[in-house]
Amino acid sequence: MSESIERVDPSTLIIAANVRTETKISKEFVASIKQHGVKVPITVQRVDEGLAVIDGQRRTLAAVDAGVVDVPVFVVEPLSDEKVRIVDQLIVNDQRESLGVSESVAAVKQLELFGMSAAAIAKKTGYQRKVVDVALQVGGNDVAAAAVAEHDLTLDQAAVLLEFDGRPAIVADLIVAATQGRGFEHTAQRHRDDLEREAKLAAVADEIREKGLALIDSAPAYEDKTMYALEHVYASEKGHKPLTLEMVLEQAPQDLFAYPVRRSGAWTMEGGREPDTYGIGYAVTHVAENGWWVYGMGETKVPLTDEEKAAKKAERETTKDWTAASTVRRSWLHELLQRKTLPKGWELLVAAHVIETSMASYAGGHWMAIAELLDLEQKDTWSMRSVATPYLQQHPARAPQILLGLALGGIEGGFDFYKKGWQSPDTARPYLVTLQAWGYELSDVEARVAGIEEAAAA
Repeated sequence: MSESIERVDPSTLIIAANVRTETKISKEFVASIKQHGVKVPITVQRVDEGLAVIDGQRRTLAAVDAGVVDVPVFVVEPLSDEKVRIVDQLIVNDQRESLGVSESVAAVKQLELFGMSAAAIAKKTGYQRKVVDVALQVGGNDVAAAAVAEHDLTLDQAAVLLEFDGRPAIVADLIVAATQGRGFEHTAQRHRDDLEREAKLAAVADEIREKGLALIDSAPAYEDKTMYALEHVYASEKGHKPLTLEMVLEQAPQDLFAYPVRRSGAWTMEGGREPDTYGIGYAVTHVAENGWWVYGMGETKVPLTDEEKAAKKAERETTKDWTAASTVRRSWLHELLQRKTLPKGWELLVAAHVIETSMASYAGGHWMAIAELLDLEQKDTWSMRSVATPYLQQHPARAPQILLGLALGGIEGGFDFYKKGWQSPDTARPYLVTLQAWGYELSDVEARVAGIEEAAAA
């Protein structure tokens, strides 16, 4: 049987299985078909029931909707390999009108089910190997595949969902962020931070159990008059000798309790912060009965009001949101400084920063941030100027990027800006507004600090 071109009634064509799962036919497309007819022949093959469409599903349906009497069809030999048909459709459809993510995922997954390896799929379709790998992972996960199909997620967003497989609440939160078109990366980073924190605290809790100590969830509350953190307790009022763990174990081990605790990294001599640490905190009961002493032990502690508790909780949550946003923001800034052409107005930011801040006053924290953003080799933080200067001499064409990196690092490396920058709106607000104008997507907490939400509401 040879190949041929014929004209047939489009309503008689059989729509065969196609990699497209969504039929996207615009009114304009139907109108064009009605006026000009089908110019590109529809590829079909003969089957027992008639002529089955291999390529041209949209043209066939549009021709039927437009009431076209006949269309040209290109009759080809029956395909013996279903894999070849799918690969051909992937290539043809992507060249003519890009497939939806869910369609590409389904097609790539189908090829895998037919026995093709990821490498073979990439080679045949022209897709990048990492794209094929992610598509296969998404296609093999019911939740991620459904999210892509139902909420029009990108492949990158679907890949992030896979990070949180088995955590439906987080996945639902991410889908909301994706559908709102704002804050997806920031939301994901906040959940990563939370899970990392929870895992480390859980590991400490396991250590406490292994030691056979009485476990409590957290440090005693401020208003608790029955239990005190060990670090606040003295062996006696006289001499103010701190009570030690060894003393408690020797005198009253039954009054000792332990809890997981996260301690903020200490400030270094260079001006930066050490990483946060996780360990065991201790608390004791029956302080007076054991002859121990705490400042204000006899005083009545005034419990916090609901408003004060809510304010403290809001401050903790805002700090967590800002910390997650800082991770995403610094990653975005790192990519920004790899561009050959910087965004409009960068010179004004740098000039303003140089006027406000003397470069000579930069501390270790500033230089650590600068080194991170510019990919400078980090040595002793106080010697970073001696690293930056030869780098500039070796890469004179990157002078604008280096100059901007100095300004950005000077802001990002400011005292506790990574965690508490939200508490300095006079510095953060103009900075964030500028980054947004350059294309950076502000998180919710960054938008609040920048005053974007208030401006939108007005």
